[in-house]
Amino acid sequence: MQVAQINMSSVELLNFRRWWGDGIALLSGTLGTLSMAPFNFSYLAIVSALLLIFTLRDVSVRHALWRGWLYGFGLFLTGSSWVYVSIATYSEAGVIGAGALALLFASVLALIPMAKSMLMRRFFNLHSPLVLLTAVPAIWVLIDWLQSWLFTGFPWLYLGYSQLTTPLAGFAPIFSVYGVTLAVVLSAAFILIILRGPSHNWRYLSIIGLVVLFAFGMILKKVPWTQPDSQPFQVGLVQGNVTMSMKWDPEQWTDNIEHYQELSQPLFLNNKTRLIIWPETAVPILAHQIPGPLAELNEQAKVRNIGLVFGIPLQFRGQFFNGMLGVGNAHGAYMKRHLVPFGEYWPSWSEFFGRWLHLPMSDFTAGKENQKLMRLGKMSFISLICYEVGFPELVREGLPWGGFIVAISDSSWFGHSIAKYQMLEMAQMRALETGRYFLNVDNSGVTAVISPMGKVLNQAKPDHSEVTTGEITTMQGATPWVSDGTHLIGLVILLLLAVAVFIQTRGKNNDKQGKK
Repeated sequence: MQVAQINMSSVELLNFRRWWGDGIALLSGTLGTLSMAPFNFSYLAIVSALLLIFTLRDVSVRHALWRGWLYGFGLFLTGSSWVYVSIATYSEAGVIGAGALALLFASVLALIPMAKSMLMRRFFNLHSPLVLLTAVPAIWVLIDWLQSWLFTGFPWLYLGYSQLTTPLAGFAPIFSVYGVTLAVVLSAAFILIILRGPSHNWRYLSIIGLVVLFAFGMILKKVPWTQPDSQPFQVGLVQGNVTMSMKWDPEQWTDNIEHYQELSQPLFLNNKTRLIIWPETAVPILAHQIPGPLAELNEQAKVRNIGLVFGIPLQFRGQFFNGMLGVGNAHGAYMKRHLVPFGEYWPSWSEFFGRWLHLPMSDFTAGKENQKLMRLGKMSFISLICYEVGFPELVREGLPWGGFIVAISDSSWFGHSIAKYQMLEMAQMRALETGRYFLNVDNSGVTAVISPMGKVLNQAKPDHSEVTTGEITTMQGATPWVSDGTHLIGLVILLLLAVAVFIQTRGKNNDKQGKK
């Protein structure tokens, strides 16, 4: 009887530890969200990675899969909660349907961290300090990169985004956000070794490694990778804060354009502004339907030598594009290349859901690759629309020729959620990666002028009709990320994995020889 009681107590203790570990894995995912905008508890990103790695060390591969999924579910359920807001508000799914789809969305994306956990636990000994410092960060970043293009890509909630104000941001101009994420996970590995390392020597070495990592990041953060290439000029960013009901009501289209003209009037008259930008679909009508107002805008801008850029749907050969158009001293047009799946278009296999949800503006066609850069006078600039801000490789394609970056979006699709702050955070990272001024213009916010160092210089108050201005220059030169793209971070990942495989293989061979 006593033996049975002891065995039962052991089972209960084991179950408690298992559930405790599962809860920690789920919690660590939510901490990842709290590390990023708008919460900005930056160092929680390191804690998030550390806790997940710790919970994987002493469990089976199957249970590691489960904990990886829990981590991902906690991260994506909280970090992409705006999915629910958008579906519940603008589709016909209703509250229950929107909730179910948001849960499904988080559940599917949670498979990504699940894959990370499986690879770490299945192939490597997570008690080995060298494995923690090589295989773990390499696998983490490799899967993050796959997340950026797999199933059309969802490059959201990378832990590296949380580090914009820390020394680790210094790695962004070299390795993009992927390198910053690698530095975050490497920091977590160092701290885990400091706390639970096999020897004092490893703990001391990890303290030194952590200090060196942050010191190196701090040095890199001060490097001026690019230089001004023009005289400073003033820009005006117009945040219309137009409601969806007004924007897409045909009877209010004229009022909508007049609203933007009224907000922009001081910019047209101050004799300083050289570029005015309106947000995504600020003009929600096809160009051929309003030739008069467009001609008027063009003339108004041209006589004052001002470039006016705005979002507008474009039609070409029977296809519709989410576009950006320049008039006055701004020239060219841009058609959005990376559309939002299930928002701006429906994959063929999902057309049933499209008919059920009945989301507006979900029949766009993707623009072609290698479009000509838009221009302000003789100055070329990179054009992005909404979702495209999240893709580092997409921004890089127009560089180093583009002197600055313009992104237009409409976060009112996501209501008063955290989406707009996440978009601003990604815009800041793109500015830092490329060494370019970034003009982020959003219908409901956050509209901002961002420096080449990723710092917000001026911004409009979210959810208000407001104009923000700032002085920028075009920039010349190229950061290592712009010059080499994913080659550098890819090389680092390959080297780390090679070292990890060598260590793991040598350890197994030593075990076999010991048994002989």
